[in-house]
Amino acid sequence: MKSFVQNCSSRREEAPFPICNPQSAICNQSEPPHVGCYEVLQLPLKTTRHAPAAFTIVEVLMAVTIFGLIMVGIYATWTAIVQGSKAGLSAAAQAQRARISIRAIEEALVTAQMFSASAKPKRMRYYFLADSEKQSLSFVARLPATFPGVGRYGDTVVRRIEFSVDENRNLIMTQMPMLVADTAEEHDIKPYRLQLAQDVTLFMFEFWDDQKKEYVAEWAKTNQLPHLVRVAVGLGKMQNSQAPQDLVTKTVAMPAMAIPGQYQTAPMMPGMPPGGIPPGGIPPGGIPPGGLPPGVFPGGGLRQPPITR
Repeated sequence: MKSFVQNCSSRREEAPFPICNPQSAICNQSEPPHVGCYEVLQLPLKTTRHAPAAFTIVEVLMAVTIFGLIMVGIYATWTAIVQGSKAGLSAAAQAQRARISIRAIEEALVTAQMFSASAKPKRMRYYFLADSEKQSLSFVARLPATFPGVGRYGDTVVRRIEFSVDENRNLIMTQMPMLVADTAEEHDIKPYRLQLAQDVTLFMFEFWDDQKKEYVAEWAKTNQLPHLVRVAVGLGKMQNSQAPQDLVTKTVAMPAMAIPGQYQTAPMMPGMPPGGIPPGGIPPGGIPPGGLPPGVFPGGGLRQPPITR
């Protein structure tokens, strides 16, 4: 509170009207309202207090709503990016598996072998079996050194190899040495098993028939090798369709042919013991008549090493 005193005596000279008694607390009625003798007046001062700045509940709710919308948009964008990246990696992996599968089948087919005379009673070691219903292909091949699993059985690279699709739609390759394959079930020997691809929706093979001059789905000539084999591997499935998502096809020309039995063994002469040498035959390691040992030239001279300068 602020107080001030107006002294009547000090204002008497300035006032143009009669001034009341200084001792009197009542002013003359003839004086102007602003002139006169006043007592101590205590006038209250109105102080303005400013409230601290703050947000209203509506502003807070609007800010929270906007922030939530921004976070939802960021999350949706990030989810789409992650799903797209995952789908791309999965598609690339499926395409790579399909190419690897076709490559393995091609390498096995071009090294296929068949010897008609290598047979046991009621068994054929070198048979070529294709079953379209079971989606399996089985034959004997001399596998290359880079083939998957070729080092499992040492130097016995002549293997009975099979490509098939199991109940889980996986393309499985199994291989076993040819000499062991006949007695594998009797001795409880399990072949080497490798999964080549997953989610296989198509595994088809066709063979060129020289008589019909067209491709056939069934190969009934188990003691012969086809000249051409067309293989198709499909992975995945398109939306609203039965077609595979990734389809890889390959036509393989098989360079081998079945070796007839008469070319594997020497003809037996009447009265000749087993393992004997027929007339005119050459024993192992022998020299034919008129022939020369290895490294010997006619006239008794020896082969000289080449001269290097």
